[in-house]
Amino acid sequence: MVCTGLAVGLFLNAYASLARASFRERTVAYAQAFAANAESWLARGQDDVVETLARFLVAGSVLSVEVVGPNGVVLREGSDLSATPSEGPGSTAVVRREQGGVRYLDVVVPMTLADGRVRMAVDVSSSESAIHQAILLGIGGAVLFDAGVLGLLAWALRGRRRPATDAPSAVAADEGEIAVGDLVIVPSRCTASFAGRPLRLTPKQFALLGVLASEPGRVFSEVEILAAAWPDSPYADARDIKQYIYLLRRRLSDVRSDGRDVIVTVPGFGYRLNDGR
Repeated sequence: MVCTGLAVGLFLNAYASLARASFRERTVAYAQAFAANAESWLARGQDDVVETLARFLVAGSVLSVEVVGPNGVVLREGSDLSATPSEGPGSTAVVRREQGGVRYLDVVVPMTLADGRVRMAVDVSSSESAIHQAILLGIGGAVLFDAGVLGLLAWALRGRRRPATDAPSAVAADEGEIAVGDLVIVPSRCTASFAGRPLRLTPKQFALLGVLASEPGRVFSEVEILAAAWPDSPYADARDIKQYIYLLRRRLSDVRSDGRDVIVTVPGFGYRLNDGR
């Protein structure tokens, strides 16, 4: 039991560190994608587009968005949070903060415009909640495992033997496998299949499908999809998403005619994976 406790403790500690690092990276990519688009819109004088998108962001897990242009603050949406963290020239700064019981990541992304920058504060409560749930599940699993081992030892010490029988066969699912209806994705193997037939996908198609499958039924906005599937492509836009959605639907419909219905377009909001509800 002591060994199990130590092993589970080390694993959960490593998992929590990786989960926080992953959330931090996704948050930075999210802010950088917004900054790249905001800079382009500001350069074309489309301040209203930046303001509309900022308002959309603060309706989710983003607590506040601040865009500073050459002549000062262009817009500020959301909560009034503490001072901006210090940042080096041309670098992105990330600071973990807490204010009024709210924990968040404070991200500052500089723009090439003179003295321009984007500041985004993203709530970490949902990420921390998921980590805590995973820790509780891990502890519960360890307790059940130890209880099972002790039960087997007690049974063996009583000298009881069962007649030899064929051991039931069991096929373990691939770790991390995502199944949504007839669609099955195995991220660890970078494979996907639909109705039992493998899908031939490019890395970008697989990444986009993986984003939608990460939370089946949830509507992902184009900004979220760009940040997750195109983190290193500041010039990617909604047209790229539409093109790859089209290609994914073709791959799915090649397997079965209703495959196009697996990916649902929610006009004005984004895209979601059809979870049958």
